[in-house]
Amino acid sequence: MLSALLVFGTPDDYEVIKDLRDDWEFYSEKEQGYLPYIAGNIINTNTIYFHLPLQQYRNKYLIITFRQGSSLWINQRLVEYYPENKTAWFPVDSLLQNHVRDKLLISVYNPTSSFDTMITVIGVEAPSTFSRDRMNEIFVRKTSPIKNSLILIAFFIIVLFTFLYNVFPVDFKQFTSFSLLFHTYNSMGSITKSILFSKTQMVFLLGLSSIIAFLSLIHQYVVDIPLLQWFLEGKPVVWAWILLTIVIFISLILKYFLIVVLSSLFGIRDLANNYFLEIIILSMIFYLILFIVVVASGLSLYHRTAEIVRFLTIPVTIFYPIRFIFMFFRIRKKASVNNLHLFSYLCATELLPMIIGFKYLFH
Repeated sequence: MLSALLVFGTPDDYEVIKDLRDDWEFYSEKEQGYLPYIAGNIINTNTIYFHLPLQQYRNKYLIITFRQGSSLWINQRLVEYYPENKTAWFPVDSLLQNHVRDKLLISVYNPTSSFDTMITVIGVEAPSTFSRDRMNEIFVRKTSPIKNSLILIAFFIIVLFTFLYNVFPVDFKQFTSFSLLFHTYNSMGSITKSILFSKTQMVFLLGLSSIIAFLSLIHQYVVDIPLLQWFLEGKPVVWAWILLTIVIFISLILKYFLIVVLSSLFGIRDLANNYFLEIIILSMIFYLILFIVVVASGLSLYHRTAEIVRFLTIPVTIFYPIRFIFMFFRIRKKASVNNLHLFSYLCATELLPMIIGFKYLFH
């Protein structure tokens, strides 16, 4: 039956009569019912539902773009599975002939829970040639609310770090300098003093948190992370970024207190501030580079951004073990502590959080 209904085309050879995105719904486990799907919000669902009134759209086509691994259900019955990306055309008249009901329940299942680029429209075949009236028609750039929000967030981060560079040039240089990592602890300057109580250092820590939150959202948009999906469900992207920035910022503060407590237990309390500072410097340099790569790829290689984001998982995976090894030899050089005790100390402050992070990164 499906072969009689289905016509394949390309995304550019039809004219849109009605965009059905406004009719999308999803099932909420929290509310135990169907809610409208609001574009731009992060919603934990892998199925989109909408109703199609057949009589209203006779002599037209239902056009849906399916991503790899998606499946189409009509009235809760499986119709077709799509192993590859495909645009499918369904003549509404044929649907009317093959179904008794005038209104159909259409469901699109996608295991990646990514519907931002999916198209569901009522359309007709576009004319083969442009009419005189359409010669100067201005076409709207295809975009999405989520991508627009991510661009806005990236712009805000650039403005923030431009502000830090101009207002706090000395601190900016210290927090982004590899050379400071190879100084002796006694020569590292004022930035090691009362690190949690300097307003300038807190601003830089907040800046680092904002970059990590942004990259986490980018990764969530391309590769679904269940923990983030649950945490950010139903929130607009900008508010989700602000909330995630705050959570990461608080986590870094708590990590500092963890380092202080463990340093006291292992008899290296004097190195706690310096140890935390070097972690922040290494992370600041690394995540700034990742941020620049992602933003640059979004501008110059827009169509390859998803592949680049997936590739960035590799340097993240490599960075944390390298940081662990670097800090091991750095502290070992400056403190008289047993190697086994030092390894246990770093396991509690570095290795355990790293393993937990990788668990949710690769789920």
